[in-house]
Formats: sequence, structure tokens, C-alpha cells
Amino acid sequence: VVLLYFWASWCAPCIADFPAKTALAQRMGKRLAVLAVSVDADKAAIERFMNRYGRAARGLDNFIVLHDPGKDIVQDVFHTLRLPETIIIDPAMNMREKVAGAARDWVAPETQSRLEALIPAP
Repeated sequence: VVLLYFWASWCAPCIADFPAKTALAQRMGKRLAVLAVSVDADKAAIERFMNRYGRAARGLDNFIVLHDPGKDIVQDVFHTLRLPETIIIDPAMNMREKVAGAARDWVAPETQSRLEALIPAP
């Protein structure tokens, strides 16, 4: 399962949401990949954010921070206007859900169960 996560360092809800995404990635391991796409114009802002809020994510193989400074992917491809926004993609690469804002409790056991239910049995 992939979480395509659009965020920015200046986004207050993103600051609250980021640690929960990290914790979810830690718990699910190889069953989940988080692609965290920042729309910050300045790469230094991403680095400052990661030093303050994203240290736990740095050591995870399944949490990848990407940069979309021109918002080519975030706005032009996915039409995201409100941050944070998370797109849940199943293993068959189907977009299953688009979650706008920080309303979802990403560390709740039922969230993990919902994501695990997308993974086909071996």
C-alpha cells in the first residue's frame, strides 16, 4: 500500500499530521510505503522541518521525502489545493481514497487495519 502524502513545512496541520504518518510507516514496515511530497519552494525549509519533526522518518526505508517546488505533481496532476492531503493507493496501483486535511487518525488501529485489508493474501 502506498500513501502519497502532500505536505509543506509551513502548514500547521501538516506539522501535527507528519509524526502520525511516520508512526504508521514504522508499524507497518514493508507493507506500506509513504511518499511524502513537499511543496515547499525552498529545500532548506524541508531540511529544517525534517530536523525538527521528521527525525524518526529519516531512518525508515519505507518513508521517502520528495520535493515538488513548482507544484507540478501536487496541483497539476492530483489537483490538490488544501494541505495536507493523502492519497491511498492499493497494491494494484488503484487510487482507493483521497483524504484532505488532517482529519484522519493515522495511528489508530482501525486505520492500520483498513490499510492492511487492501493487501492481498499471499
